[in-house]
Amino acid sequence: MHGDPVPLGLASTEAAAIGSTPFVVGWFVAQHLPAIRRLTPRFRRRGGLVLLLVAIGVSIAAMWVLPHKRSNTWVTMEYFHRYGVIFGIFLFAFDWRGRAAVRWLSEATYPIYLYHFFCISVWWTYAVVPLYHAFHPRRVILDSCAFTVGLAGSVAIIVAGRRLLGRHARTLLG
Repeated sequence: MHGDPVPLGLASTEAAAIGSTPFVVGWFVAQHLPAIRRLTPRFRRRGGLVLLLVAIGVSIAAMWVLPHKRSNTWVTMEYFHRYGVIFGIFLFAFDWRGRAAVRWLSEATYPIYLYHFFCISVWWTYAVVPLYHAFHPRRVILDSCAFTVGLAGSVAIIVAGRRLLGRHARTLLG
């Protein structure tokens, strides 16, 4: 797959590693929740915001500095970006108790998981191939857009489904 002119997927070993990583990270964070709770709310908020901004900033800088080809450095940057953003948001929002947005996101996590791949597949099939052949953008830009499309598309499906299906949406859509 690495030799394809338009990299549309990951090698099976990368897919297996990426597939298991969220579970391992989740277990690690769950084991360390007491330590996270011992941090002051102000430290969690500021630390989360700093981590979020650093993850985004380093990723943007890497887009301009690293070569176009996929490498171990790229994979490392993708992991850093994904988990830096997720953990930054986790720390930043850690103390938001009972807020509607947090409750909504908590209830939407499973359907986001269910629908993100569909949205990303549509993105890669109908947008990336034409964009790649027309403009040859860097892979990291396309991947960052795929992350955004996967999240935004899933959220749109959930919102539309809940409005159209009412209380039956969670049963039918996840």
